[in-house]
Amino acid sequence: MGPYVNAEMKLYNIGAKIHYPAGTLVGIGGKVIEHGVEDFEGERVCVAYFMRENVMHRVGAKTEGWSTLDIINEMYSK
Repeated sequence: MGPYVNAEMKLYNIGAKIHYPAGTLVGIGGKVIEHGVEDFEGERVCVAYFMRENVMHRVGAKTEGWSTLDIINEMYSK
């Protein structure tokens, strides 16, 4: 969120870049994918969302287990 331009989210350990205009929502496994947004023009606010597995169980939400870099690499190799 915020008035900014020319931002890219970089997913370092998988060598990807995502065009990141204001209002963009990106969901990643932050424990698996090293990520960041480097230089950009303007102001930016980041909202990070974390959900612990025990909270998911408490509210009855289905969990699929943790992602791994191997699973992500397999998806991109197809």
